[in-house]
Parts: sequence; structure tokens; C-alpha cells
Amino acid sequence: TLSDRLIELMIGMEALFGDKEYQRYKIPLRCACMLYPPGKVRKQAFATIKKFYDERSAIIHGGKLELGPNSKGEVDQFEEYTRRSILEFLEVHKDGCPITSGTQLDDLLFFDGE
Repeated sequence: TLSDRLIELMIGMEALFGDKEYQRYKIPLRCACMLYPPGKVRKQAFATIKKFYDERSAIIHGGKLELGPNSKGEVDQFEEYTRRSILEFLEVHKDGCPITSGTQLDDLLFFDGE
């Protein structure tokens, strides 16, 4: 189902971008910053990922996915964010900088890897 797909994609996002606290904010921020330069597209990606984090949380806690006319397309876009994120992590690893912690990821995204 679309709900199952959303949950599975968010598990992937949590594995890549999550850590112990503030996941609702950190996952979308880290993902959007990894995939896009500053600007409108990054802001939209952040909003979309945050929305799906909230929807995933609602499903996990007994709610239902609110299906709208664009739901499948939005989940498709979320899948694309997840796919591209995996590719970015692989590229960074290939370049000799495996990311093993949230702090290391933040350094790479926000402080030029220092």
C-alpha cells in the first residue's frame, strides 16, 4: 500500500539522516541540504520530507495516510529523494569520506567536512 511504501522509505531516510534527537527537523534538513543548493527547490524538498515524516508518525501511532489526488506522485517524489540520497552517500564513501555519524554528516553538509 501507499502507507507501507511511505513507512519503508522513511526507514531508509532515518537510517541515512537520523540520529537520536530532533529527527522531525534533522532528517528533512540534512536530506534537502545534501540534494540541493540553497533556494526554493531545497526549501520545497525540506517541506515535503517533513510532511512525510509527520504522516509516517501518524501511521505508526494508529492513524491513516491522508490520501489526496496527488498522494502517489508525492510518494514517488519522496522515493526519488531517498534514491538520490543513497547515491550521494555512496559517492561520498567512494571519495574516501564514509559518513558514520550525524555529527560527521553535519560537518560535511554545513562546514565543508572540517
